[in-house]
Amino acid sequence: MKMQRFTTASFPILCSFVLALCPSIAWSAPQDVLILNFFARDNELLLFNRNSEPTNLDGWRFMTSNDTVTGITTDQHGFEGIVLPPFSTFIIQLDNDADISHGFNAQDLGALADHQSDAFAITLFFPDAKGEISFQDETQIADHMQWSLNGNHHQSVEGHSQLAVDGGLWTEHNEWIDVREHTYLLDFIGDSTQRLHGPDDYNIIILFCNTDMNNDGNTDFFDVSLFLNAFAQADPAADINHDGVFNFFDVSEFLNLFTSGDGCF
Repeated sequence: MKMQRFTTASFPILCSFVLALCPSIAWSAPQDVLILNFFARDNELLLFNRNSEPTNLDGWRFMTSNDTVTGITTDQHGFEGIVLPPFSTFIIQLDNDADISHGFNAQDLGALADHQSDAFAITLFFPDAKGEISFQDETQIADHMQWSLNGNHHQSVEGHSQLAVDGGLWTEHNEWIDVREHTYLLDFIGDSTQRLHGPDDYNIIILFCNTDMNNDGNTDFFDVSLFLNAFAQADPAADINHDGVFNFFDVSEFLNLFTSGDGCF
């Protein structure tokens, strides 16, 4: 689905003028915007407007934390001019390689913590009637999501998470979506009509990797050890090039795939 930067000009049926001249537009409630999915391989974060009315994102901001930094906030003008149509998604490209027809670059929103880390938490805040945001006010949170490698706890991030718990948006500050090194997608499968979410509301899709010998979603020393054992026993799992012969070429191919990550699909 092609995405673009939506403005009021994108809605000629609703209004043909700027926001200030359109008091008749019915806007959705801020809590109707959901952090829907995270495509890990493509570094895409999807927002979803679950309401039948459009949502004006002017003044909205993210707060992000990882296992090394906490409380990083985006610019107050980052979402300026962006409106989410009813029941639509909006793609944010976290690695900043979006083109004009496919998503919106995260760098245009302002600073974000590095999401490619052992733990990551992201909270979406909306402004009050004065257009202001307090990052200590749990009533201004639209949604929250957090994941960590192997589901490990990270106390440095959990202070950030507690605010979402207090706001009734996340189950517990120390409950993490359990991701793996080769996670492809965090897919929201929970009840979108409810504000309270937790790890059980997400389906984790992991890439298949030729070098992930124990199928745990990670490639590490244990996989190398299992491969060598399989190779010594002439186990078909160690015939990496599928030529029916167990030799140096299988070892070489395994190590090349292991170091490059090209064996995952």
